[in-house]
Amino acid sequence: MTRKVLTATMMTASTEADLLCDQLIVPKRPFRAMLLNCARIDDYGNELDPDTGEKTDQHHNWEDIVCVRDCDGYILPAHYYKMDVPQEPHHIVRLLRINTGNGLPFTIRSDDQHLMAALIRHDISIGDPINQRYSQDAKKPHSELSHYATVIQNALSKLPYCDHSDHSCTVQKL
Repeated sequence: MTRKVLTATMMTASTEADLLCDQLIVPKRPFRAMLLNCARIDDYGNELDPDTGEKTDQHHNWEDIVCVRDCDGYILPAHYYKMDVPQEPHHIVRLLRINTGNGLPFTIRSDDQHLMAALIRHDISIGDPINQRYSQDAKKPHSELSHYATVIQNALSKLPYCDHSDHSCTVQKL
């Protein structure tokens, strides 16, 4: 009798996230809105009114959120922390719920740094003008994108039409 030995390969979280990103069909506008904490956004990075879809200067937050307790990672509905009760230390997590190719639901969490980085790299590779907003926001210390500044700079530097001195990119239509 022969004995088969299975060799397990370990993937890093980044590699796993890249593979998952390749398998998911993530709608770009909802992903961008969730990433930038906006209700709706266009391909230029302009915030849109959630009801009319018109460009607006008024900020509307992404609404699909949960609260995660810092002490144990327990997920609570967002309305729990809107009540007038003593609150435990927590952080807000934005969610993007999508359907996979086979119809199963999948939730992208804004606190999944490896998956978010993979999705940001993929989104930047599309080459839409929103890349300029990514570049600008990543440089602001308290912006939603400051944690991904290196990811954004590296992805922008790989675009074919990129001014590498300030990482401002434009799409040239042929």
